[in-house]
Amino acid sequence: MSSPAFPPAYDEKKGELPQPGAQAPVQKRTRCMGRGLVKGLVAVLALLTCLHSLHIVNLHSCWVSHNAASDVSADLCPQASVVVPQKNGELWKSLGKTYDSDAFKARAVEWLGGAVRVPTQSYDKMGPIGEDPRWEVFPPFHDYLLKAFPLVHSTLELTKVNTHGLVYVWKGSDASLKPLLLAAHQDVVPVNPDTVDKWAHPPFSGHFDGERIWGRGSSDDKSGLIGIMSSIESLLESGFQPTRGVVLAFGFDEEVSGLYVRKR
Repeated sequence: MSSPAFPPAYDEKKGELPQPGAQAPVQKRTRCMGRGLVKGLVAVLALLTCLHSLHIVNLHSCWVSHNAASDVSADLCPQASVVVPQKNGELWKSLGKTYDSDAFKARAVEWLGGAVRVPTQSYDKMGPIGEDPRWEVFPPFHDYLLKAFPLVHSTLELTKVNTHGLVYVWKGSDASLKPLLLAAHQDVVPVNPDTVDKWAHPPFSGHFDGERIWGRGSSDDKSGLIGIMSSIESLLESGFQPTRGVVLAFGFDEEVSGLYVRKR
């Protein structure tokens, strides 16, 4: 795991924060998934798998380089102790091989690219659900998830909150344990029509250039949502049953303050 990226004005060698009033260089907002898409997505899946009480024999070793590189910031942002799960070591190894395969990488690219190709823009000023037609972009996205992740939908209990919010519940074998919550949002920032011709690839193309997936939502936040769904689908394919329940919560208006998802 690499060391955390500090703001441009942070002096990593001295461990000093920027002086009051210091200006950091302006950076362009990316319109594509970051470098190393497949590796990043696999890392997300592996992390989520670990959270499901899986055992990793050498988990500590993968943190050593990260912690060593982060010593300079330890006083500023102390880290919690590593928690090492104690179950399902063989499943962890099996899934690790799956995630590292070319077949899974291609599958992951298609999962995310397909999600980007379903526009789910939300806007600052929208009328009530059921009256403003702009909300109707979400049912097609739900249909996409149903088709892409059949085991999730046949196994987990799905509840829709205020029409478009999605809450999936995967019951654990021990109902006395509090569930694990994984959250993401379905909506994306609108694309200004005047800027469409300035995009390297069309904003809802989900184009994969061999390294990156391009399009609105490829990073914020369909990568997170698809990472969660991919992780659960893979665990279900392996026959895994969690001890602790798992809840997936996907809002639909995060980009516009999340006011509607709270209303029923």
